[in-house]
Amino acid sequence: AKIEARSVDIEQVPFDLSHVMQDVASVMSLRAREKNLSFTVDDTAVQGQVYIGDPTRLQQAVTNLCSNALKFTHAGGVTIALARTPLA
Repeated sequence: AKIEARSVDIEQVPFDLSHVMQDVASVMSLRAREKNLSFTVDDTAVQGQVYIGDPTRLQQAVTNLCSNALKFTHAGGVTIALARTPLA
């Protein structure tokens, strides 16, 4: 809602997406273990790449999505696989 109202400033800074995802994984893995689930991140496609954007907001959004995935998963686990597509 804040973004739509244009009351949020989105950062444009270089960041390592693998580090962001590993931070998410460290938190989500703990929650997954509490439910006897697995939580994995496959970030092979983005390792060693630098991206420009808002890593804090991205981490918040991915954490919310992962939290919901764990909430509604009752057996097995959750896997996040990252892919990248070059700009045309």
